[in-house]
Amino acid sequence: MIRLPIANRTIQNSQGKNKNNFPFKRSLKAMFSLIIPPLLLDFSVKRWILQPSLRAMLTKIAHGSDCIVSSYGPLGPFLLGWWLARKTRKPWVADIRDSFESRDGKTSKSAKSLSRGIEAKLLRKATLRITIGKTLANHLMTTYGINFAAIYNGWTDADIISRRNKNKFVEPYLYYAGSIYGHRISALAIVLEAIRENKKIKLKIRLLNDHTDGALTKLINCELNHEIIELLPSVDPKTVNEELANSVGALVLEAIDDNDVLRKGTVTGKLIGLLASGMPGIAISSKTGEISDLVNKVPGWYGVDDVEGCREALVKLLNHCPEDLNIQSLMEYNMSKQAELFLQLVRKAI
Repeated sequence: MIRLPIANRTIQNSQGKNKNNFPFKRSLKAMFSLIIPPLLLDFSVKRWILQPSLRAMLTKIAHGSDCIVSSYGPLGPFLLGWWLARKTRKPWVADIRDSFESRDGKTSKSAKSLSRGIEAKLLRKATLRITIGKTLANHLMTTYGINFAAIYNGWTDADIISRRNKNKFVEPYLYYAGSIYGHRISALAIVLEAIRENKKIKLKIRLLNDHTDGALTKLINCELNHEIIELLPSVDPKTVNEELANSVGALVLEAIDDNDVLRKGTVTGKLIGLLASGMPGIAISSKTGEISDLVNKVPGWYGVDDVEGCREALVKLLNHCPEDLNIQSLMEYNMSKQAELFLQLVRKAI
């Protein structure tokens, strides 16, 4: 089996300092973005498919594979998987990690509708379609009128952490490691307000990437938030695990809007690993979303969507330090179980 992964790296524009010199060009680009289907504005296809050496290497591998799995987004590696499957006459598995709709941006209704039609036509070519959870699978089935199966980002024994502080915390902190996106800012604001009221705990963030277009910096600098938050650069996984082990618990952030169907169906990639880690934690997300359903399966974890709920969860994390968290309810999400389920689906499909 060959799998083409997601590649979310972006290429920096070396002419960025001159971008304000071309207002007409920017206006023209904005106009096109409103009328062209969002799917067709993903230029990662050019970087992936139009590389003869890459195509030759992967084609050779694909000939010896049973099936091709490619993940979206962006579109480049996703379409390359479809192309390889077609060229080598192998079954193609479409893996939707990041819904097409989440990348629409500012565009017109007609452009969105046309994009959905193109996406549906492409997805129907797949032998099997999978996504990150049951909620998103149901949404995609409704959107495209075709079946999707849920395969979760599972956990392994490597995710289990030996908790260091089991009694008293000298300098207690809540811990977050990863990227922050614009739709998570509201959740972060809830945490900071609850911490300001608690006054016994701080928030430590190991920031992988800031995708908030300045909103994160603005929030940190607002109302003395900088005094209760420690923003640090990314480090190696070993250091992250050590810092998590010394914290009062992990923090997970996602959109809190109950009307945001896509975000309600999002299961953050690191969530299940954190739930199975043995550490307690708080997940700020929609109460009707799938993250909340998963969090509620694990004692010591608290799913909240407002300041009051977060404040209560912080008090519980500070006052209750369980020796071990019961993760029996997560056994079905173990990576080996999810892999078995995936193989069953593939065998049935082909």
